[in-house]
Amino acid sequence: MMMMFDVLSLGLQQIGLPTSWQQPSKTNGTKLSEIEVDQACQAIKRILVDADVNLRVIKTFLSRVKEKAISQPLYEGLTPEEQFMGFLQQELVVLLGENTTPLSLTPSAENQPALILVCGLQGSGKTTTSLKLAQHLASQQGKKPLLVAADITRPAAILQLQQGAEKIEIPVFTLPDAISMQPIVEQALAQAIAQENDVVIVDTAGRLQVDTELMADLLLVQKRFSPSDVVLLMDGMLGQEAVNIAEAFNTQIKLTGAILTKLDGDSRGGAILSLKESTGLPIHFIGVGETASDLEVFHPDRMGQRIFGQGDLMTLFEKAQQAGQGEAQQRLHQRIMSGQFDYTDYVGMLTGFKKLGSASQLLGMLPIPGLNDAVRSSMDSQSSTQLKQTQAIVGSMTKKERTTPSLLHSAARAERLAKGAGVPVEQVKAFINQFETLNFTIQGISSMTKMFSGGGDGGGLFGGFGGGANAEKAFASPMVDESADDDDDGGFADFFNSMMSGNKPKMPNAGQQQKTSSSGQKPASGFMNQFFKR
Repeated sequence: MMMMFDVLSLGLQQIGLPTSWQQPSKTNGTKLSEIEVDQACQAIKRILVDADVNLRVIKTFLSRVKEKAISQPLYEGLTPEEQFMGFLQQELVVLLGENTTPLSLTPSAENQPALILVCGLQGSGKTTTSLKLAQHLASQQGKKPLLVAADITRPAAILQLQQGAEKIEIPVFTLPDAISMQPIVEQALAQAIAQENDVVIVDTAGRLQVDTELMADLLLVQKRFSPSDVVLLMDGMLGQEAVNIAEAFNTQIKLTGAILTKLDGDSRGGAILSLKESTGLPIHFIGVGETASDLEVFHPDRMGQRIFGQGDLMTLFEKAQQAGQGEAQQRLHQRIMSGQFDYTDYVGMLTGFKKLGSASQLLGMLPIPGLNDAVRSSMDSQSSTQLKQTQAIVGSMTKKERTTPSLLHSAARAERLAKGAGVPVEQVKAFINQFETLNFTIQGISSMTKMFSGGGDGGGLFGGFGGGANAEKAFASPMVDESADDDDDGGFADFFNSMMSGNKPKMPNAGQQQKTSSSGQKPASGFMNQFFKR
C-alpha cells in the first residue's frame, strides 16, 4: 500500500543538491549563490510536480524558499545544504498552514448546540468521516454529539450512518420523508436541545460534480442556521484537482475549513500541499484509514517532520496515551523510566503495539529516513508467527531470567530456551541481542518522553502498552496455548525483531536506507538511527 508523501518525502530526502554545499561553512556571514539556489529549486520543482502539487503553489513556494536562501547569511558549523534544507522545511510548514487550527464549535446563540456542516462531492467520504468526527469529539473533547442524516439523495447513506453510529454509541437523527435539508436540520437542532447534545454534525448530500442544486441546498442551510463550521471533505487522492473543487465550493458558500481523506491511499500529497495556499482554508483533520481512530488532528509542523523523514513522535505519544490501560500503563512507564525494562515488559509491549494501528502507520511516525513503501508493505504482510515464537522463548525462561536479563549471557541457557520454545538456538541468541538493542533504544526515547510530558506519571510513548501482572500470568508455563488470541499484531513484533536488531534488518531495502543517493548525498538522519546502528 502506498503511503502519503512517499514521492515527496523520498524525493526531498535524496534530492541532488550542489556538491559544494556538503562541506561546513568556514566563513560566517557569507551567503548562498543565486545560481546554486536556482539549481536546487529546479530539482525541488521536479519533485513537487511528481507529487502532483498545484503549479501556482509550486511557483509561490519556491519563490519564498529562494528569497530566504539567498538573503540569509550562512552559519558557521552548518553546511550550506543543511541550512538550505532548513529553510525548505520552514517554508513547507508555512505552506501546510503553519499552525494547528481546531474547529470553531461556537454556537450561533446561547443554549444552542454548535452546528457542523460536512459537505463535499459524492464519494469523498462524508458519511465515514462524520462518524469519525463524532467519535473524536466524544472521546477526545468530552462532547455529546448528535449525527444528522441529511443526505437524501443517496438512501444508503442514512443506513450507513445509522449502522456506524450504533457501533460507536452516538445518536442519529433522521427524517425519512424530507425532500430538502432545511427541515432535517431544523428538527435535528430541536432534538439536540431537548437531549442536551452540544454538537450537531450534519452529513449533507453530495453530487458527482459541483452543481447549482448542491450549492443551493447548502447555501440555504448556511444562511438560515449559521453553522459554526462548514467543513469541506476532500479526497486526498485527487491531487491538485482538489484545489479546483475547493475553489468552486468556496466561491458559492462560506467554507471554514477542510478535512482531507484517504491519505493512506495516496503516495504523492499534492492535495494537502496545495489546499491552504490556494484557498486559505485551514486543514482540521486528515483521514489515514478506515477505523474511527484513523482521523488525526492535522499539525502542519508534525507533517513537515514526517515529510523530511524526522518522524512524528508527538502523535505517536498521543496515540499511546489514548490506548492507556490504567495500572498496567503506569507500571510499564515507570519501569522504563527507572531502567527496569525486562523480558515480561518486552512481550507486553509488543502485544500492545497492535492497538496503535498497522505497522506501516507506526513506521511513518518513527524518524527513519529513506523508509519506502516496499518496507512498509513487507511489514503489513507478515503474520503474528514471530510474536508467538517470542512469547514461547520468554515463556521458557524462569522468573528470575525474565526479570534479570543479564543472566541470559550464557550458551547453556540459550540452548535450554531453544528446546523449551521449539526454535533454533540461533534464533534465541538473536532474540536476546534484539532485546538488549531495544532496551538501549527505549531509554533514549524515554528521555524524549520526559521532555514532552514534563516527567510526570503515566503517558509517554510506551505508556499505553500492557505487561505487568497480566503478562506475568501469560508466562507462568513455558507452553504456549495455540488456541490463544490469534489476532495479527500488525507486524510490530517483526519490526522490532529486525529493525532494532544488532544484525541487518530482514525487511527489503531497509538496509539501504543510509546509502548515499545517486547525487552522493546522504538522507537526513533522525536521532533513532543512532540507536539502530548500535
